[in-house]
Amino acid sequence: GSERVLSSCEHTLNTLRYANRVKELEVNASSAGAAGGGQESRVPFENFAARSPVDNDLRYLHHSLKEEQETPSELLTFHEAVSHLMEAEDVLVEEHKTVNQDFKDACMEEDQLLELVDDPDYDIENYVNALDEILERKLKGLNGLKEKLVRFKKQLKDEEDASKMVKKVPFG
Repeated sequence: GSERVLSSCEHTLNTLRYANRVKELEVNASSAGAAGGGQESRVPFENFAARSPVDNDLRYLHHSLKEEQETPSELLTFHEAVSHLMEAEDVLVEEHKTVNQDFKDACMEEDQLLELVDDPDYDIENYVNALDEILERKLKGLNGLKEKLVRFKKQLKDEEDASKMVKKVPFG
């Protein structure tokens, strides 16, 4: 699903970057050969400073599209929201997998701990300390996962809001 879309988007962006590099080489070669060394006409990349390389690519793509046709800034906002959402989804799912495996491991430790309790000579202090350690790890994992889930839900809402803005913008 989303991995296939992301791969397709990355391929498209790589193709656009390559085309831009070729265009820059042609512009640089023609300006270097011209008498008086004409001025280069490149898009200043400092205008695309953003949070991630994907954001830079989206801003560059948006700027390139604006040169050819009028593209509303709401479309860029929407594309950025979708990009961030896809990245956050991957982080959330990986965190969930990690926490799930940690819980399985903790359950095995708890089973072993409970077997020790059946021995009449068990040490209650060791039992309490071991149980406390296991529960702390589980809580830490749950709290981290919950924080990522809350951030992801906010990004879902941001993407939905950006989508609504794009639908309101007339293209033409």
